[in-house]
Amino acid sequence: MQLGSTYQVRNLLLPSQVSIKKIGSWPEENLQLSKHAVAHVRGLLTHGTNAVRDAKLQKPEGLGFRKFLHEQMTERLQTGINTGEYTLRYRYIDGVKHKCIRRADFAAIQYELLKEFGYGHADELASATYCFLQKLEAQRPEHDRRLIEICAVGDIGPYYVEGHRLVVIGRDPHSDPKDASTWGPNAVICDAWANEAYGVTEFRSKQLQDDIAHWGDDVGHYLSGELNVFPEEIRVPIGYF
Repeated sequence: MQLGSTYQVRNLLLPSQVSIKKIGSWPEENLQLSKHAVAHVRGLLTHGTNAVRDAKLQKPEGLGFRKFLHEQMTERLQTGINTGEYTLRYRYIDGVKHKCIRRADFAAIQYELLKEFGYGHADELASATYCFLQKLEAQRPEHDRRLIEICAVGDIGPYYVEGHRLVVIGRDPHSDPKDASTWGPNAVICDAWANEAYGVTEFRSKQLQDDIAHWGDDVGHYLSGELNVFPEEIRVPIGYF
């Protein structure tokens, strides 16, 4: 199944095309980089949540895409584990044994699948944003690199976070990852799903926006809840193995 094959012309912004030269204050620079990341990720998207073409898809076709990508993810995870590229660890959560993997490894596979097939939802888009920004940060001297992290709006637990996915760039490393009010003035939210980039100080006002396009049929506002940074290690979602 070639999900993106019908729409091969994409205006992609690559990491090598983005200047990392300082352009102003840290908040201004972080915001500019976040906008570049959103543009890059949205350029990859041909199907999925908030992709215009999905409005023309019938439900069975959309579910078929999800099933296909789930199979691709499982295959690539298993291959990476067999070759030693990824390490599967077993953790106990509430007395139950779970398979866990580094969030960065999971994100890298999602990014490759998005580039290859053009299909993504909030989780895949956040992973792609994270990988794109990490590539940019790798061009900087190590002492000058800022934090790039996947976060979510919702409940947090051992090795998992529930809720809408997005990325934060420039969080104060000494702040509380479970309390966005401590993340500092340089922190910027990068939300490719919503096609937005904004300072973390604007998060509360975003929660109050009555935008019907960002509501689901059976859930509340997509930003309902508290911002939490993802753990570095996550449990593998049920059904992948």
